[in-house]
Amino acid sequence: MNIEAKTENLPEIYPITPSDFSLEKNLKQLDKINFFQYRRKNTDKKIVKNDLAFLKKSLRVILNSCHKDFYQDDFFGMHLTSNDLMKISENPISKDKILGASCHNPDEINKALVLGVDYIFISPIRKNQKLNKALGWKGFKNICKQIDIPIFALGGVGPEDLENSRNNGGYGVSGIRKFW
Repeated sequence: MNIEAKTENLPEIYPITPSDFSLEKNLKQLDKINFFQYRRKNTDKKIVKNDLAFLKKSLRVILNSCHKDFYQDDFFGMHLTSNDLMKISENPISKDKILGASCHNPDEINKALVLGVDYIFISPIRKNQKLNKALGWKGFKNICKQIDIPIFALGGVGPEDLENSRNNGGYGVSGIRKFW
């Protein structure tokens, strides 16, 4: 399957669930958002398993690799954390599913491209809670010039930054707090 066919359904605004998100409690909200990444790091596996039981087959869900033990073919794809990205040597899912990765430096970007991911998150664009230095839109643009797959801006951005992402060569924006 070619990358265009796999990524034509990627939204430009890509929400990621917060740690305290519950699918059961947010089913009505998911009627408006039919594509998102499920990511509840540091959540008990029993809670994650129960939460994933509420998934509707009509939802396009990318499962974060921190929950790789729960991955099944009915997910739309998987998103690799930067740590998981650096630990693997081949695509961990079926080639007809979407694979993405979080990247914060050139080594991670190169590894993602070698693995053949379908899209990447570049972060942080703006200052964030972690120690990674913010790239700014100029740094984001420099990366986008070198890559020919969809790139999402992440880290201190919101849906209102979609035009900035596009103007700097990006495909879209992604995040947690400003997206729900």
